[in-house]
Amino acid sequence: MAIEGSVLTGVVLVPVALLAGPLLDLLDISAPTARIAVGLLLVVSGIVTFGWPPPGPEPALPGRKAALVPVAFPTLLTPGLTLLVVIASVDLGIVVTVAVTALAVATLPLTALLLGRKTGPVPYRVRWGLALLCCGLLVLAGFGLLFDGVFDV
Repeated sequence: MAIEGSVLTGVVLVPVALLAGPLLDLLDISAPTARIAVGLLLVVSGIVTFGWPPPGPEPALPGRKAALVPVAFPTLLTPGLTLLVVIASVDLGIVVTVAVTALAVATLPLTALLLGRKTGPVPYRVRWGLALLCCGLLVLAGFGLLFDGVFDV
Protein backbone atom coordinates (compact mmCIF):
# COMPACT_ATOMS: atom_id res chain seq x y z
CA MET A 1 0.00 0.00 0.00
CA ALA A 2 2.85 2.39 0.82
CA ILE A 3 4.46 1.87 -2.58
CA GLU A 4 1.18 2.36 -4.44
CA GLY A 5 0.34 5.45 -2.37
CA SER A 6 3.78 6.89 -3.07
CA VAL A 7 3.41 6.29 -6.79
CA LEU A 8 -0.03 7.95 -6.78
CA THR A 9 1.44 10.92 -4.93
CA GLY A 10 4.23 11.21 -7.48
CA VAL A 11 1.77 10.97 -10.36
CA VAL A 12 -0.13 13.95 -8.94
CA LEU A 13 2.96 16.03 -8.08
CA VAL A 14 4.65 15.82 -11.50
CA PRO A 15 1.87 17.70 -13.33
CA VAL A 16 1.77 20.19 -10.46
CA ALA A 17 5.49 20.84 -11.02
CA LEU A 18 4.99 21.16 -14.77
CA LEU A 19 2.12 23.63 -14.40
CA ALA A 20 3.56 25.67 -11.50
CA GLY A 21 4.71 28.69 -13.50
CA PRO A 22 1.53 29.04 -15.55
CA LEU A 23 -0.55 28.50 -12.40
CA LEU A 24 1.13 31.37 -10.57
CA ASP A 25 0.80 33.55 -13.68
CA LEU A 26 -2.88 32.67 -14.00
CA LEU A 27 -3.50 33.57 -10.36
CA ASP A 28 -1.31 36.68 -10.70
CA ILE A 29 0.89 35.70 -7.76
CA SER A 30 4.57 36.60 -7.72
CA ALA A 31 7.15 34.03 -6.65
CA PRO A 32 8.16 35.97 -3.49
CA THR A 33 4.52 36.23 -2.41
CA ALA A 34 4.02 32.52 -3.00
CA ARG A 35 7.18 31.78 -0.99
CA ILE A 36 5.79 33.79 1.93
CA ALA A 37 2.48 31.92 1.78
CA VAL A 38 4.13 28.50 1.55
CA GLY A 39 6.52 29.41 4.37
CA LEU A 40 3.62 30.37 6.63
CA LEU A 41 1.78 27.17 5.73
CA LEU A 42 4.83 25.02 6.52
CA VAL A 43 5.44 26.77 9.85
CA VAL A 44 1.82 26.27 10.91
CA SER A 45 1.83 22.66 9.65
CA GLY A 46 5.00 21.87 11.58
CA ILE A 47 3.67 23.40 14.79
CA VAL A 48 0.30 21.66 14.47
CA THR A 49 1.92 18.32 13.68
CA PHE A 50 4.26 18.76 16.64
CA GLY A 51 1.46 19.59 19.05
CA TRP A 52 -1.29 17.17 18.05
CA PRO A 53 -1.21 13.47 17.31
CA PRO A 54 -1.93 12.45 13.73
CA PRO A 55 -5.46 11.35 12.89
CA GLY A 56 -6.23 7.66 12.91
CA PRO A 57 -6.08 5.73 9.65
CA GLU A 58 -9.86 5.37 9.51
CA PRO A 59 -11.87 5.77 7.40
CA ALA A 60 -9.95 3.93 4.73
CA LEU A 61 -11.17 2.75 1.37
CA PRO A 62 -11.56 -1.03 1.16
CA GLY A 63 -8.84 -3.26 -0.28
CA ARG A 64 -6.19 -1.86 -2.60
CA LYS A 65 -8.01 1.48 -2.77
CA ALA A 66 -6.52 2.17 0.65
CA ALA A 67 -3.39 3.22 -1.25
CA LEU A 68 -5.42 6.23 -2.33
CA VAL A 69 -7.13 6.95 1.02
CA PRO A 70 -5.48 7.21 3.58
CA VAL A 71 -1.97 6.61 2.18
CA ALA A 72 -1.74 9.00 -0.80
CA PHE A 73 -4.31 11.40 0.59
CA PRO A 74 -4.31 12.85 3.24
CA THR A 75 -1.06 11.33 4.56
CA LEU A 76 1.38 12.04 1.72
CA LEU A 77 -0.34 14.52 -0.57
CA THR A 78 -0.73 17.51 1.74
CA PRO A 79 -1.26 21.16 0.86
CA GLY A 80 2.21 21.96 2.21
CA LEU A 81 3.93 19.39 -0.01
CA THR A 82 1.92 20.40 -3.07
CA LEU A 83 2.69 24.11 -2.65
CA LEU A 84 6.32 23.33 -1.86
CA VAL A 85 6.55 21.53 -5.22
CA VAL A 86 5.02 24.60 -6.91
CA ILE A 87 7.59 26.95 -5.36
CA ALA A 88 10.49 24.58 -5.98
CA SER A 89 9.47 24.26 -9.63
CA VAL A 90 9.33 28.02 -10.07
CA ASP A 91 12.60 28.66 -8.20
CA LEU A 92 14.72 25.63 -9.14
CA GLY A 93 13.24 24.46 -12.42
CA ILE A 94 11.11 21.52 -13.37
CA VAL A 95 13.89 18.97 -13.85
CA VAL A 96 15.39 19.47 -10.39
CA THR A 97 11.97 19.54 -8.74
CA VAL A 98 10.78 16.34 -10.43
CA ALA A 99 14.06 14.57 -9.58
CA VAL A 100 13.94 15.58 -5.92
CA THR A 101 10.22 14.79 -5.66
CA ALA A 102 10.79 11.36 -7.22
CA LEU A 103 13.61 10.65 -4.77
CA ALA A 104 11.50 11.76 -1.81
CA VAL A 105 8.49 9.74 -2.93
CA ALA A 106 10.71 6.69 -3.51
CA THR A 107 11.97 6.78 0.07
CA LEU A 108 8.47 6.93 1.58
CA PRO A 109 7.70 3.17 1.38
CA LEU A 110 10.95 2.32 3.18
CA THR A 111 10.20 4.91 5.82
CA ALA A 112 6.69 3.53 6.25
CA LEU A 113 8.06 0.00 6.54
CA LEU A 114 10.60 0.93 9.21
CA LEU A 115 8.65 3.49 11.18
CA GLY A 116 4.96 3.04 10.46
CA ARG A 117 4.10 -0.10 12.39
CA LYS A 118 3.44 -0.15 16.11
CA THR A 119 5.77 -3.10 16.56
CA GLY A 120 8.56 -2.62 14.08
CA PRO A 121 12.33 -2.85 13.95
CA VAL A 122 12.70 0.72 15.23
CA PRO A 123 11.81 1.39 18.90
CA TYR A 124 8.94 3.74 19.69
CA ARG A 125 11.18 6.39 21.30
CA VAL A 126 13.37 6.56 18.21
CA ARG A 127 10.30 6.91 15.98
CA TRP A 128 8.91 9.64 18.23
CA GLY A 129 12.27 11.47 18.18
CA LEU A 130 12.41 11.27 14.38
CA ALA A 131 8.86 12.59 14.14
CA LEU A 132 9.75 15.56 16.37
CA LEU A 133 12.90 16.19 14.32
CA CYS A 134 10.84 16.21 11.11
CA CYS A 135 8.39 18.68 12.66
CA GLY A 136 11.29 20.93 13.65
CA LEU A 137 12.79 20.72 10.16
CA LEU A 138 9.41 21.57 8.66
CA VAL A 139 9.19 24.69 10.84
CA LEU A 140 12.76 25.69 9.92
CA ALA A 141 12.09 25.18 6.21
CA GLY A 142 8.93 27.24 6.54
CA PHE A 143 10.79 30.10 8.22
CA GLY A 144 13.49 29.89 5.54
CA LEU A 145 10.93 30.27 2.77
CA LEU A 146 9.10 32.96 4.69
CA PHE A 147 12.22 35.08 5.19
CA ASP A 148 13.41 34.44 1.65
CA GLY A 149 10.08 35.67 0.29
CA VAL A 150 10.08 38.74 2.54
CA PHE A 151 13.62 39.69 1.52
CA ASP A 152 12.76 39.27 -2.17
CA VAL A 153 9.81 41.65 -1.92
